[in-house]
Amino acid sequence: MVKMFRASIRSICFISLALILLFISVSALAQGAPELRAEEYEIFSEVIRKTAVLSESRNVVVSDTTSRDAFFVFDVSKEVQRKLNKLQKSTLESFRKANKAEGKLRQEFADDLVVHLIPWSDSVNSLGRLSGDKDAATKYAAEYRLTFSRVGFNKEMTQALVHVDYRHNEMRKYAFGSYFLFSRQNDGAWEVVNIVRSWVY
Repeated sequence: MVKMFRASIRSICFISLALILLFISVSALAQGAPELRAEEYEIFSEVIRKTAVLSESRNVVVSDTTSRDAFFVFDVSKEVQRKLNKLQKSTLESFRKANKAEGKLRQEFADDLVVHLIPWSDSVNSLGRLSGDKDAATKYAAEYRLTFSRVGFNKEMTQALVHVDYRHNEMRKYAFGSYFLFSRQNDGAWEVVNIVRSWVY
């Protein structure tokens, strides 16, 4: 009798745990991709400005989701950490945690930029200005298509780390990625303090 009672209790506990896990999973799916912080768009906008990928029309093409390449955006190598010699531990931890899931981008870039958001698959495979898209000349006025990672911040929100993939609009086989380390200045603006190339082909 006691054994049957214990077995019943174990079964109830197991079912309860399964239901809790199922509820958590369904809730996560319902929420969709995590929202990006306003500070992340500040960083994205500064990357666009600082890397000379703008045309005179200030157009730029950006993937509408953050990077799916976990190798570069999640596992920051020891060599990269050494080159990013001012990188703080809390910034790196935040970067790794943020990039465990991709984020969905919205039109929250700086007002002085004209950003065209396109699907991630298009940012990788598109022919850019050479495509048959009737609006290609406008959409792909910039040389490169950008894919951002999520941004990691230190605890004080004075340092930020982001990874960016660049794909050339006309030379399809030319692409590269870089890490950008930012520091927040006294006036609140973000300034690039270090750039480290992660890959190129």
